[in-house]
Amino acid sequence: SLGLAVRACERAGRWQVALHLFDELTCSGLKAGTVAYNAAIYASALGRHWQGALGLLGGMSANSVPMTRSTLNGLLRACAAPDRPVEAGAGL
Repeated sequence: SLGLAVRACERAGRWQVALHLFDELTCSGLKAGTVAYNAAIYASALGRHWQGALGLLGGMSANSVPMTRSTLNGLLRACAAPDRPVEAGAGL
């Protein structure tokens, strides 16, 4: 599945490819599941895109995709980026 492909790219450190695949998945009309969202959140953390990680959290909520402990860990990593403004963590 594309969700597993997103995860494989994220785990290989190819965060740009992982986010591109996630975009392809969602733009194609397929429903992204927890695995795909979590991988995209972790990819956002690797790329230090905390805004993207928070946006993905909003997408999970809007699409009724269940969060897991891994979801929250990924968000914490993304929002712990040293270049993140203090107010970014307020959305959690």
